[in-house]
Amino acid sequence: SPNRFGSVLFAALALALLAHHAWGYVGHFGFDDIHYARLSQQFAKGIFHTSEDHYTFRWGLIWLNGVAYKVFGMNDHSSALTPMAATLFTVWLVWQMSARLPLGARAFAMVFTAMSEWVFFYSDKIMPDILVMCGVTAALASVYRYRFGNWQDRPIRAALALTAGLTFCFLCKETVLLVLPLLGWLMVADLWQRQ
Repeated sequence: SPNRFGSVLFAALALALLAHHAWGYVGHFGFDDIHYARLSQQFAKGIFHTSEDHYTFRWGLIWLNGVAYKVFGMNDHSSALTPMAATLFTVWLVWQMSARLPLGARAFAMVFTAMSEWVFFYSDKIMPDILVMCGVTAALASVYRYRFGNWQDRPIRAALALTAGLTFCFLCKETVLLVLPLLGWLMVADLWQRQ
């Protein structure tokens, strides 16, 4: 069945990401992730403060990573938990949104999402970009479910999910503003169709 195939493919992609982290992890990538790790550690210790440094306002990443540090300690593996979970959640959302496509197209969408060079490389790095990708995908999934799926009679749920996804993105990195033209186009299309 398609759901069984999707579950097996999802598990295989999760194992590939874990193998990449176990044997292909190159450590912290640069200043950004070292700085995010330091800020996350401060959050875990309860001494985090915002400042003029714009990195201190990327609370989505700092707080989630700080919770991982609080629970598992500060190390490379706990640093990878948040981005890997976000990558896998994005892959799952892609599977859900591609439900109307043929099975091969759905499988391609999942594999392409997880194994594209950018996503694959950053899937275990402390960078907000993967979290922004996850939040935008979640926001678009709520629009998709409202327009084409089983949320057509639940506009409040769809609106809350859209708002939560975009708010999460904004708390991670301000580049989510780059999705505004798409959201504007969707709003105009909805107004045009009176939805």
